[in-house]
Amino acid sequence: MLYGAGSWAFSVSSQALWQHGPAQLGVAIGLWGLAGKGPGRAAAAGFGFALSVAARPDAVFLAAGAAGLWLFHRTRELPAFLGGAALPAAGLFAYWLAYAGRLAPPELGMQSRNFVGPQAEALIGFFLTPARGLLFYFPPFLIAAWAAVRRRDAETLWLAAGCAGTLLFLSCYGNWVGGLSFGTRYFASMTMIFLWWLTPYEKEIAASTVLRRAWAYSAAAALIIHALGGYLRWPGTYETARTLERLWLLTEHPVFHLLDAKGGLADWPLALRALAVAALAAGWVALSRRLERTLRQS
Repeated sequence: MLYGAGSWAFSVSSQALWQHGPAQLGVAIGLWGLAGKGPGRAAAAGFGFALSVAARPDAVFLAAGAAGLWLFHRTRELPAFLGGAALPAAGLFAYWLAYAGRLAPPELGMQSRNFVGPQAEALIGFFLTPARGLLFYFPPFLIAAWAAVRRRDAETLWLAAGCAGTLLFLSCYGNWVGGLSFGTRYFASMTMIFLWWLTPYEKEIAASTVLRRAWAYSAAAALIIHALGGYLRWPGTYETARTLERLWLLTEHPVFHLLDAKGGLADWPLALRALAVAALAAGWVALSRRLERTLRQS
């Protein structure tokens, strides 16, 4: 529920046929395969992660993380994993050959000119800025990170390496802010992995007052934030320089942008906009309490 309605799956992928949606489908299939055992599940994982790469090239780091798991920890199932990956890969290579005449993406020449060295500003911005920061758009990440540290299994470590590789790669991209983007949409597929890390701890979170409350309030915030992205205008521009200048402004976050005269409630007078934000805050508290109560009773 949280992934579908409280992440970029809703605010971005539901809006149009972006690359993110098919890439998310591939990662979902890949995680289903990774969570099981046997050649059939391994083939599904290979198919899913290869499909995500065919849809969106930067998913290659997540796919590489999954491949590392089979290469070093599930070697008997490696042929099945590679066999499953072969079908989407064959289609992708055929597409490249047909449209570019070589085994490389048609857009490679144009995109390669946009890359520089790793940018510390980007790595910080991916997590902490109101305009693009993960913590501002998906607060449950903090609990997911807690779960990842606790798990320490091979699956978690390899997927975490894939996420880290993705972010390091994107930090080298000149336009790392992603144009007119709702937060950092590059987290669309990774958010699924973050929540997957949490799956063994549902009972522990439900039994702990602190964890249960943290989960409920952060989940409710994510649901509200991405609903705003799904239904209202959000701040941003295609001008990279202007976006970089405004990264740390609270008004670049969709909640605070509601107060702006050019925000999602631009037709309303300031008093009504302020009242709407206050009502949103009250709704967040009410939803949080409801989620906490539901989790406690589960």
